[in-house]
Amino acid sequence: MDKEEKKDKKEKIEEENKDSNTENTNESESKKTEDVDYKDIAMRAIADLQNYKKRVQEENQEFKKLLTFDVVSEFLDIYNNLKQAESFIPDDQKEVAWVKGVVMISNQFKDRLMQFGIEEFNCVGQKFDHNTMEAVFTESDESKEEDVVLKQIAPGFKIGEKIVQFAKVVVNKKAN
Repeated sequence: MDKEEKKDKKEKIEEENKDSNTENTNESESKKTEDVDYKDIAMRAIADLQNYKKRVQEENQEFKKLLTFDVVSEFLDIYNNLKQAESFIPDDQKEVAWVKGVVMISNQFKDRLMQFGIEEFNCVGQKFDHNTMEAVFTESDESKEEDVVLKQIAPGFKIGEKIVQFAKVVVNKKAN
């Protein structure tokens, strides 16, 4: 082989190496872009999963609140009747064992309501609010302001800001 043939062969080999290096570089770059795409997809999937878990947890908490709301509202009438019966106990009977037992049950009932986040609220002396109270009767008391609650027949109950049971009240209406 003469020098020129060797030179041509050498150039050919170098050219082939350049082409293969270019191909390798292109392949490497496309693999890097694929890797970035897969990482992006994986990160989005993880974020979607975390959002899903958070949403399910919030929905479960809301469901528990609604369930508590429904169940408790059924028992509030019983609690109110128990409290009303307690208010009719004569003073000379308050130290009798069974009466103490009834009072204890009433207090236990109130404690359980508080454990579920249910608050009892009193309205006597406040301005009538149709969002939290139900006017059962009206009376006239000239010494009090118009639309002020004079008496509470049954307390109101709420969970947070949501009313479970409206307070049943007697409202002042001045005679004209």
